[in-house]
Amino acid sequence: MSVLAPAQLFDAIRRQHGHYCPMSTLGGRMGFAARRHLGAAPLRAICLVRSCAVDGIAVATGCREGDGSLRVSEQGRHALLVGPVTGGPALCVALSAAAVDLAWQYRRLDEALERERPRLAAPELEQRLAQKARFLDELLVRLRTLPEAELLEIYPIDDTCLRESHA
Repeated sequence: MSVLAPAQLFDAIRRQHGHYCPMSTLGGRMGFAARRHLGAAPLRAICLVRSCAVDGIAVATGCREGDGSLRVSEQGRHALLVGPVTGGPALCVALSAAAVDLAWQYRRLDEALERERPRLAAPELEQRLAQKARFLDELLVRLRTLPEAELLEIYPIDDTCLRESHA
C-alpha cells in the first residue's frame, strides 16, 4: 500500500534544507515510508550516503545527526537503515534505480546550464533558468506523488548494525 506524504512534510523539508530539491524530497519519501512502517516510536537510523536526502530523512523521521539518532556511513548507496531506538523490527529503505535516475535528470540539466552559463546572453540565460525551474517543479510533483513502489525498495533487516552503530 502506498500513502502519499502530506504537503506539509515537503514544506518542512524546504525550511530545513533551504530550498526544494529532488534528493531532499526523495529523502522525505524514504523517511515517511520508514515512519509509516515502524510507527511513532523514536527511531535511530543510518543513511548510507551523504546527500541532500539526509535533510528529508531527518525531517520525516525525527532522527538528527546532532543527537546521534541519525548517522551517515558513506557506502555509496542511497539507502536508509532504520529501526526503533528500543530495538525490534528494522528496515532498509532504498531508492530504486528509477528514483535515482529521476533525480539525476535534474542534476544533468543543472550541470549543463552551469557549463554553458558563461557563453549565454542574458535573454537566453533567463529562458534557460525558467526552463530549469519548470523542470524542477514538474519533477518535484512526480517525486511527491509517484507510488512508493516505483521510488523505494523496502525490506526488513536485522537491527544489529543499528545497535552497534548507535551504542
